[in-house]
Amino acid sequence: MYQSHHNLLLCEVINVKDHLMYTWQRPEWPSYSYIRDELSPEIQQYLKQLGELSGIYGCMSTDDRAAVLVESMVSNAMDTSEIEGENLDRRSVRSSIKQFLQLAPPATGRASQKESGVAAMMVENRKTVFEPLSATYLHTLHELILNHERDNVLVKINLGQYRTSPEPMQIVSGAVGYETVHYEAPPSSQVPQEMEAFITWFNDTAPKAGQGAKLSGVERAAIAHLWFETIHPYDDGNGRIGRAIADKALSQDAGQAVLFNVASVLLKNRNEYYERLNDASLTLDVQEWVSWFVGVTLKAQSIAKEGIDRVLEKTRYWDKYSQLPINDRQQKAINKMFALNPRDFGMTTKKYVSITKCSKATASRDLAQLQEWGCFEVEGQGRGTHYNLPSR
Repeated sequence: MYQSHHNLLLCEVINVKDHLMYTWQRPEWPSYSYIRDELSPEIQQYLKQLGELSGIYGCMSTDDRAAVLVESMVSNAMDTSEIEGENLDRRSVRSSIKQFLQLAPPATGRASQKESGVAAMMVENRKTVFEPLSATYLHTLHELILNHERDNVLVKINLGQYRTSPEPMQIVSGAVGYETVHYEAPPSSQVPQEMEAFITWFNDTAPKAGQGAKLSGVERAAIAHLWFETIHPYDDGNGRIGRAIADKALSQDAGQAVLFNVASVLLKNRNEYYERLNDASLTLDVQEWVSWFVGVTLKAQSIAKEGIDRVLEKTRYWDKYSQLPINDRQQKAINKMFALNPRDFGMTTKKYVSITKCSKATASRDLAQLQEWGCFEVEGQGRGTHYNLPSR
């Protein structure tokens, strides 16, 4: 299991008959080790930013909290899916999440099973933050995200159960006949006992009421994600479930569902993410993996704070100009600016026409009116004229 001391022997990558020995093949498995003291500054920064985010969120209005929550869950659903090559419809994902959270009435149309399934997984993970991890819970997530594959006659996936195929579970790349094996997981016969040990560790290291946590949330999330991916217990969907487990660990540490999206940073660094996981599958010394994962989490926290600041800025903006007769077109354009880049959007007549579907003449009048009211600041002249939201 987890060890906090450093063991130089664990740094070795053993080569047996020209085959790298994976961590699960080592007699010490699963005794991960690293030097916690070397990560102390980064962990303290993580805890500091976690407190700041919680404080800001706690001071927000109910509507703003709901908006931040939904956008965080939508982004997480989109990004964790895109890491696996699944491109979803953002509007459909948002609609499904809002329905599952009872923030919107049932849609008249029907969302695809892909969008609905990953949205349901996000909501389920949020609702069960403080419940212990279990095989039943993981099987439920597996069914939710892969239900759309139920009738796939080309690829048969055992939904809601660990893999059972006697064939090796391998991650490979390259053309047929020239494949490169990047990783081979434990045989399916070992999966139940491996998962039992993992689930026991995860629940034993969870924060307990009145007791200090054995591990900070970010350390626990890093180890949990790596450990789960090493076992690779399912035919498919391991990445998405593994990241959901990491989110659960972070949320349990925070005392509420976290608003930052680690998957967004992993997506932007997808190649390095896979390389780091691959490297960490060869040694039980996880110093570099945990350090890297902490850095990813810190970046995700910073991005989340920027998003929350944007929501608060938007609220202050509409409070300030609430008495003006701003029409629906103008409101739509302004909200678009807040959604993308409020400080440097550079609204132009052409962009306004594209966003609102109005005529060029109407766009010019609307923009001039917003400038006159002080809702926009204008820069440039002639064809170079563009508008931005006022400086704070």
